[in-house]
Amino acid sequence: MSFVVSAPGRVCLFGDHMDWNWGPVITYATEEFRNYVYVRPRGDGWIHVRSHQPYNVEDRFKADGEINYGVGGLDYVRAVLNVLKERGFSLRGMDLEVKTTIPVGTGLSSSAALCVSTAYAVALLLGSKLTAPEAAEIAYTAERKRLGINCGQMDPYASALGSVCYLDCSAEPPKRIERLRMGRPLPVLIGDTLTPRKAGNVLAWLGLRVKEGDPEMLEGVRRIISLVEEAWRMLNKPDWKPRVIGSLMNRNQKLLREYLRVSTFEIEKLIYASLRAGRTGPS
Repeated sequence: MSFVVSAPGRVCLFGDHMDWNWGPVITYATEEFRNYVYVRPRGDGWIHVRSHQPYNVEDRFKADGEINYGVGGLDYVRAVLNVLKERGFSLRGMDLEVKTTIPVGTGLSSSAALCVSTAYAVALLLGSKLTAPEAAEIAYTAERKRLGINCGQMDPYASALGSVCYLDCSAEPPKRIERLRMGRPLPVLIGDTLTPRKAGNVLAWLGLRVKEGDPEMLEGVRRIISLVEEAWRMLNKPDWKPRVIGSLMNRNQKLLREYLRVSTFEIEKLIYASLRAGRTGPS
């Protein structure tokens, strides 16, 4: 029996950088941008992985052997398989094919979607159906704790849960998870500055500021956490107004720019153009 599983990328609506600061976030799943994993069994005890564009790479290793890292983008798949083994799953021969419509390297969490969809797919092949929090926890453990990627819990949980979610990341796993049942669509425009991301450097710099007790950084974290709570209350109102949510997003961006200092000229230019075109907030 074979399976096809997909998982979306994500946009952070409120609370950027709060997940690794043990704070809350509000996320939006990019249902139009998804990662797909096709899995089927094979009888020779080998695991074959093939990733289509944009990676176009392949990998193969024995299901009952040690799964090491160091093979590029497919290390994410290897890490998920290792975590599944640690959870008591007995791996067997299989073919895995990976395809994605998520623009890679644009901040839409393509790696989290890859890990989540791989966890779901392989577990199904092995006779188990993971819950969304289980798939998210496996993906987070693989990316953060096995590969050492500097990421928080927001990405895998947003991908696994879908829709619009509130995540209280003050503990592992998240202390509070709420999924908003949308009474009507929440239109989100996703823009691309077409400039390379430097997420690793930015996160390292922000982490140092927190560690050193930078008062401006800590005040920004406090204000953003308060804003996340306000935004979640507004989104849960049956008569929420897009312009009110947009104004809160503008406040969120101002805090990121003035306190965390993580905005760029290209980001601000894109936001300005979207606001002039009639959007109600940054996205």
